[in-house]
Amino acid sequence: MLGTGLWYPELQQSLYKFGGYFFWKDVDNFKIENHIINHSNNSNASQRFGEDDVRKTLEELANKTWRRNAPLWELICANNYCPKDELQQEQDPYSVVFFRFHHVLCDGQAIFTLFIKNFLQSKDSTFTKPMKLKRNLVSKIIHLITFPYRGAFAFVRIVMQSRDPYPWNVPFKKQTKVLQSLPPSIPIQIVKDIKDKFNVSFSSVILAAITGAHRETIIKRNKNSVPRRLPCFSPFPLEEHSGKLRNLM
Repeated sequence: MLGTGLWYPELQQSLYKFGGYFFWKDVDNFKIENHIINHSNNSNASQRFGEDDVRKTLEELANKTWRRNAPLWELICANNYCPKDELQQEQDPYSVVFFRFHHVLCDGQAIFTLFIKNFLQSKDSTFTKPMKLKRNLVSKIIHLITFPYRGAFAFVRIVMQSRDPYPWNVPFKKQTKVLQSLPPSIPIQIVKDIKDKFNVSFSSVILAAITGAHRETIIKRNKNSVPRRLPCFSPFPLEEHSGKLRNLM
């Protein structure tokens, strides 16, 4: 709570459509118990929950549909979690919590603030922010004057690219499934080491990895025809973030 209001009112709201746009509305009889779920593994107290179970759960959650007229988030709690390097040791098991939410709710930086700063009450604010291009006064004036021309050129380019016959340009009516991939986690320190070695930004390393993953996927699925160009979209949060549940990209 913040004064007499809620910090994050969207956590007890759902979406409704009006006039072609989506808006938030309060859910009648909201109960937080409906959004904190025990994993099915918890019914067996002697069964360990390992890395393979984590990956299987992530795949199930990625393909799970959302309930209508309900808030777009949930917490799934699993007991008896044992990391891979401790399965053969006599260590007390942990608990692992999966937080599933729809991206319309917020971006990664908002989730960071929600859990790290508020829920865990940690002062650690090491969230890596994207580098912001800094312009001097002359550059700002030129950027403003040329905006109408650049905007028109960008619009034409988007229209032309939308008609390109590249593999992912599938009409909405012909789309039958969502492709998702859950590769092994990459330690954050590896990303930092690459960033420091090549003297680039953190975001550049992430974008290079995403680009490489797209390329490898196309090569494996379509060996005979690899496109020279494949437009795609990778969202990154903006630096100026309010701390609320928002998507600022």
